[in-house]
Amino acid sequence: MLQNPITEPQVPGAIARDSEVAAAINAHLAAADPHAQYLLQAEGDARYRLAGALTDADIPAAIARDSEVAAAINAHLAAADPHAQYLLQAEGDARYRLAGALTDADIPAAIARDSEVAAAINAHLAAADPHAQYLLQAEGDARYRLAGALTDADIPAAIARDSEVAAAINAHLAAADPHAQYLLQAEGDARYRLAGAPLLTSVPLPTANVAGNSAAMSWNSVQIGFGTAEFCNYSGLGGGDAFNFFRLPGNEPSPPTLSNRVSRIDISGAYIQTSDKTHIPHPQLAHTLLEGVKVNYPR
Repeated sequence: MLQNPITEPQVPGAIARDSEVAAAINAHLAAADPHAQYLLQAEGDARYRLAGALTDADIPAAIARDSEVAAAINAHLAAADPHAQYLLQAEGDARYRLAGALTDADIPAAIARDSEVAAAINAHLAAADPHAQYLLQAEGDARYRLAGALTDADIPAAIARDSEVAAAINAHLAAADPHAQYLLQAEGDARYRLAGAPLLTSVPLPTANVAGNSAAMSWNSVQIGFGTAEFCNYSGLGGGDAFNFFRLPGNEPSPPTLSNRVSRIDISGAYIQTSDKTHIPHPQLAHTLLEGVKVNYPR
């Protein structure tokens, strides 16, 4: 219970009093049609059919009655050909063969009968050569070799027989020099130094007219018995030094030139050092000549 109840003057005028609410409800109930969006009973009776069974008057004329439906069906059934898109039995009989086994008359003349097929097969089998694209046995025998091992007559003459191959091999093996492009052992021995043989042997130095403008080395051939290494310069008409000695570094990509010369022996036999790159003392000259025209390629 409120300690200080609200009094009438304290209620805003916009709030309805109980008497105002009761008066508004009574006015609403007393109105003839307070809700125009609804139908009054009289308006509903006029707009709709009252509940209960339909009467003939309730059915529109466009809807067929039972009697009209029956009459239409009977008229359809009584018609001679109510469906023209279908064939009558008489039309079907005239258009199609009746059910049952085919007779010869039913088969077109273009279709062969059993007797015609049998006659054609027999004629084909009786023909001497019914398939010209194939070979008869006699034709095949004449064209091909019969199955079995080859005979000498089957092999063309251009193909060597075993005896011919053996004879050719034997003749090749018996020939003194069947491969002229190769060297015989004697030719190789004469042309090259044998493996393990001394670099220089006691072979006579050639004559000047044979050696031409060249150089040659030998051992113990001019002064026999002294074990001397011999080196001869066949200088022809040249007037230069007798011998030149060169030194090249290991990575030099070009042959030696005079700029690489370290010493020389002139035509009188005098040893002359031309560079301090390599000094070959005169007593060591024989050893140098023994090793050939020594071009020093330091590693």
